Amino acid sequence: MYADKRRWVRLYFRNWMGVLVFRVIGILFFLLCSGSVAAEQFVEVAEASGISFVHRTGARGNWHYLETMGSGCAVFDADGDGDLDLYFVNGEHGQAGGENALYRNDGGFRFSAVPGAPGVGYGMGCTVGDYDNDGDLDLYTTGYDANVLYQNDGRGGFAEKKAGVGGGGWSAGATFFDADGDGDLDLYVVRYLTYDVKTEPNCERVGIRTYCDPGYFEGAPDLLYRNEGDGLFTDVSFEAGVADSSGKGLGVVSLDYDGDGDTDLYVANDTTPNFLYRNVGGRFEEVGIEAGVAFNAQGRTQAGMGVDVGDVV
Repeated sequence: MYADKRRWVRLYFRNWMGVLVFRVIGILFFLLCSGSVAAEQFVEVAEASGISFVHRTGARGNWHYLETMGSGCAVFDADGDGDLDLYFVNGEHGQAGGENALYRNDGGFRFSAVPGAPGVGYGMGCTVGDYDNDGDLDLYTTGYDANVLYQNDGRGGFAEKKAGVGGGGWSAGATFFDADGDGDLDLYVVRYLTYDVKTEPNCERVGIRTYCDPGYFEGAPDLLYRNEGDGLFTDVSFEAGVADSSGKGLGVVSLDYDGDGDTDLYVANDTTPNFLYRNVGGRFEEVGIEAGVAFNAQGRTQAGMGVDVGDVV
């Protein structure tokens, strides 16, 4: 889907630290190689390492647009033993083998599946962060009508917490970050489309039933939750200036792009202009067009999906 849009968009910011390169990723991932890096070889070792995760879409011939999406994963130290474990989000949990999966790192590129991995509903993405400041990494999962916060017990066990971040609709990416500079982690959730699987239109091309594309749906406003420090969050999306429903967001990354000491946000939108939110004392100003990162080099929108950031200089 969107084969003509499966390409990289490079977005450059210059500041005293050098050049930050945003990599907005479409459906395919490409390895950029040069010099000695070109000689590197990668071998598929998932099965040999004990990882048997398979993503399930739940497709049953009903052509639900939801089924066209993949899902996210997190690489983090879930059990506090110093190595990185793997967590995979799945789609249709009602389908056999459709559960989310947590793999414990046993060392030596070997992983063991942990029974009862957290996850409900039709999953899309996830993020990790120590929201309760107890020294371990907690987990937040997003999806269609099912956003859930899981508190880590410090040993890799996760318990669902009702903290006011359930949201609703179709959520995709998310990030924990300190929006207001008070020392705890707030939560930004990217929402994709205003969508109801029960009422979506029937779409055809040359008389043949097919999946609709994003143009058939309105965008959904994103969410910003302020951490109150007592285990609960408050929705401050409107007062913080991020409740813009014109975007069709799938990915988000937090960073200090302007070097002023606070954390800003970049949102990758699908077929609509990308957002760059500059943090101004806990309130956010959208400056994507001004900064030159809302469109591609030809001034067009693209299928922004995943997004990452790094200092390459």
